[in-house]
Amino acid sequence: MSGGTVETDELPTYPSGHVYTVQESGWMDATVW
Repeated sequence: MSGGTVETDELPTYPSGHVYTVQESGWMDATVW
């Protein structure tokens, strides 16, 4: 989902100079960390 929490909250914290991709539609069944 464009504008989702991963895109708006997490990606800005990743190191610059890399290319990151995210699934258009994805989910997790449980907390993984």
